[in-house]
Amino acid sequence: MRKLTTYMLVMLAFLASTQAFAEQQENDPTADEVIENYLETIGGKAKLEEIRNAKIEMVTEFQGMVMNMYFIHDEENERMNQRVLVMGNEASNITLKEGKAKVLMMGQSQELTEEQYQEAKMNMSVFPELKYATNGYTLSYEGKETVNEEEAHKIVVTNQNGVTQTNYYSVDRGLKLRNENPTSGDTRYLTYEEFDGVMYPTELTVKSPMFPEPITANVESVEFNAELSDEDFE
Repeated sequence: MRKLTTYMLVMLAFLASTQAFAEQQENDPTADEVIENYLETIGGKAKLEEIRNAKIEMVTEFQGMVMNMYFIHDEENERMNQRVLVMGNEASNITLKEGKAKVLMMGQSQELTEEQYQEAKMNMSVFPELKYATNGYTLSYEGKETVNEEEAHKIVVTNQNGVTQTNYYSVDRGLKLRNENPTSGDTRYLTYEEFDGVMYPTELTVKSPMFPEPITANVESVEFNAELSDEDFE
């Protein structure tokens, strides 16, 4: 009788835990719902779609050297340029346009493969989440994890070549807290500020294969709907 009672107690505990897990899954949002909430949190989809382009300047210090990073996102023409200057000297220049990606580094120029371009394209937009659906990316909700001492929804994004990156969004605040990228590394977004009615991260840490230790970068300026020229993408 004692064995039977023990067995029944174990089964009841198992059933209770299974039911609790099922109820938790039912209460979890879908990946699309997490993304929609994030876009609404930072300014609203309608407001974000009015942004035709963006110029962003960031600065950090690495091994005693000042590093300036300039990003230009052209949403209308699907172009992006990223320049990195170390102590005022250009260290790298990456341009994505017309379905191709070119990297100029230390005086050497290289054109990326189609697969590499498609991977880089995942972050071509100033707000990549706006382009997930139109680019045909697959989203998968992978539960919750703790990021920056906050509970966060984990979303895995997969492009048409099977390349993935992972984003984490605050359960309470809706903001994006972290991006895990197999190429550029692990980026954590620490603070946000408002620019023209849109929330944008202004302090972040980057742990990248390119650097022996994590770096902290601060956004110096954000300009939406700026005047652009073809020379910006050369």
